[in-house]
Amino acid sequence: MKLTLISVASTVLALPLFAHAVDMPGMKMDGMDVMQMKQVTTQALVATADGAIKAIDTTKHAETISYGAVPAVQ
Repeated sequence: MKLTLISVASTVLALPLFAHAVDMPGMKMDGMDVMQMKQVTTQALVATADGAIKAIDTTKHAETISYGAVPAVQ
């Protein structure tokens, strides 16, 4: 008896979940242009410079870098 009651109760509780998963053919989606994503391509900024590592601190996981002017940034 308990097994039958549990089976019926779980079936009744699971039915609304399937109702949400069914496709809605009557729902109009003609004006929904948000489905289209626009392609945006941007060029990454790149700068180069010459430099030298002056010190490495392994306990702090840091290094000191000495470099000159970076023409692309100025």
